[in-house]
Amino acid sequence: MSVLTSAKSEKNKLGTPDSRPEAGGLSFALETIAPKQAKIYLAAAEAGRRPDARAVGNYARTMKAKAWVVNGQPVIFDNNGHLIDGIQRLSACIEAGVPFSTIVARNVKGDTLHTIDQHRARSYVAVLEARGTYRRPASLVRLMGKLIRVENGMLGLSAIPISWSRYDRVLEANPELIQAVDLADRYRGLKLHSQPVAVLAFMALRAGHGKAFRDFLVALDTDDEDGGSGFDGATNLLSTIEAMRAVGDVDTDQMIALGILAFNDWIEEGRRRKVYKWSPDRRPLSDDGAEDVEAGTEDDAHAVTKGKQRFLPNLGLPTMKEYPGLREGHVGDPLRGDQTDSRLVAELRETAAHAQDGVQVRMVEVTPEIARHWLREFNDGNRRTQPTQVDAIARDIKAGRWMVNAQPICFTADPFAPGARRGDTRLLNGQHRLYGVIEADMSIEVPVASGIAESAFATYDTHSRRAVFSSGGPQSDLRVLAGAARFQWRLDEGLNPNDRAVPSASELKETLERHPGLADWFPESRKRQVAEFGSSGVMTFVLYHLRREDPEAAEDFFKDLFTGENLTKENPVLALRERIRRTRNLEGEKRGSRRQVLSLLLEAWEGYREYRANSIPAPNVAD
Repeated sequence: MSVLTSAKSEKNKLGTPDSRPEAGGLSFALETIAPKQAKIYLAAAEAGRRPDARAVGNYARTMKAKAWVVNGQPVIFDNNGHLIDGIQRLSACIEAGVPFSTIVARNVKGDTLHTIDQHRARSYVAVLEARGTYRRPASLVRLMGKLIRVENGMLGLSAIPISWSRYDRVLEANPELIQAVDLADRYRGLKLHSQPVAVLAFMALRAGHGKAFRDFLVALDTDDEDGGSGFDGATNLLSTIEAMRAVGDVDTDQMIALGILAFNDWIEEGRRRKVYKWSPDRRPLSDDGAEDVEAGTEDDAHAVTKGKQRFLPNLGLPTMKEYPGLREGHVGDPLRGDQTDSRLVAELRETAAHAQDGVQVRMVEVTPEIARHWLREFNDGNRRTQPTQVDAIARDIKAGRWMVNAQPICFTADPFAPGARRGDTRLLNGQHRLYGVIEADMSIEVPVASGIAESAFATYDTHSRRAVFSSGGPQSDLRVLAGAARFQWRLDEGLNPNDRAVPSASELKETLERHPGLADWFPESRKRQVAEFGSSGVMTFVLYHLRREDPEAAEDFFKDLFTGENLTKENPVLALRERIRRTRNLEGEKRGSRRQVLSLLLEAWEGYREYRANSIPAPNVAD
């Protein structure tokens, strides 16, 4: 057990959002905020944030009745002075026209906001967006994810969990990442897509081939009508990709592999190939009779497994000449990921505060043993726990996504006091986090507030819950991806994609991390000829799922579906086109639901694969 006492005390300071703690670390202070001050604080709120009218009304009535008590939930300012939590209470103060007392936390890292309320978890892309330092955060995160998987030999084999602290360390240790994303952005529109370009650019920069790679990009970007020699790595790479794309048989990993082969030839004088070829090597490794290694064991730190089947690292992805690897990219146990965010823990370990009236806030490392003790001894009269929320927190902790934040677990008295006992000391909030610690069987570091009045219990959770996908992109786009992820989650769970089972928000988030290809097909789902046959969520899932199941057949299926050209009556797509159009053109309740449309698409797909197998003549085989 680790208990941290106060390193600093601030009493009843009325400051502006521009106030800063002396040492630059997080600080807690008890403040009495008047309506005039509340208006000043609200002026520093995040753009686009709007108060919840119901919550504001409830808080305002409590304040007018002079029944408001310090409840341990801070009004929170980030390290740039922006208000990131507390707009309901501040708005209520203005509406009520009376002051109220509250804990105020300052210099909180905005990255941690998702864990303040587990109903609004963020993606790491949103973390970078909140920092406002990077031009293309989504591209940067995709690049890091791909490179980390390559570094751990897991490309194409496993959804290796990548914690935000791992991303942070990789980002800090590899400045070439920013240059690589900028290069890929500068050469957008190449036949070689931007993500493969970014991966190749990073590898080249790390290998000291920066100038050669820029020349390589110029060659890729040149439409050489005269042809030149017509026989170099760049030219032949483009012709290879064009030929592969004509039959629909190319993906991001293939582009990366082909790009590595072509660039290796580019920097090695005299080495030329007319055609570049690479496909994932899924042949099982032979260990001369040795038993296969279970996934996640320590028998071989670089053994790449899928179930009990072992494969080459990265399925045989070629290596760029002189590429030394990704700094800080190796995850010791790929199936577990990083357990702690040490940088944030170190920052918050230095912070704590004592306030008047016996309210105290301090940082505590909560172990599973402490969590069990607190729940057993002090958890009286709390609301019923939500298993999905506990599971979500536990998964975040186990996967390394938990980040220390300014949200205290609150008690009426000090739970560490020698005489602490049931009846005198009560847990007011935080039970879901404590159960999450137990389920994860891992420790987390959190602020713990004690001396909170018993009557504060009624002031918790009166604001509306905010969705997991509350930030990180346009809301319409996020809803579409969430819809596609629901179908994929059911499939991953062994269910029919149209099953009624509903995943938790955290499971949706994990599904999108496990299947980054869903996001890749989202733009395609918005095209007019695609949207005609299903909603964006349905079509994003279908475009992704069918190509994973049978890439060659899927390309033919989609071509027939979207063009309708030369369809015979035996082709199931002919009837499918008519059925979907008829279903989607109905009005009101008769209009086909997403589930119905998806059923039609998947049913026709199975029929199409059988039709196609019977239509393609078998090759002649000489005796």
